[in-house]
Amino acid sequence: MEKFGIFELLDALSAMTDTPAEENKARTPDEAFAPPTYGMPASEPPARTNSAFEGFVARHEEARGRVKK
Repeated sequence: MEKFGIFELLDALSAMTDTPAEENKARTPDEAFAPPTYGMPASEPPARTNSAFEGFVARHEEARGRVKK
């Protein structure tokens, strides 16, 4: 029984992707591909500011207090 074309293609691709263990050990991560770091370190949370959402919640709580049940 003959091999189909797809099997020959898969054999060729698997031969290309097989790398010896020595090559895998020699590779070190490149700093150019490391994720960027911005401004503040991750351990410091940003300063909390009075946002539009906080103002909305404050106005809502005031209005809720005025409404009779």
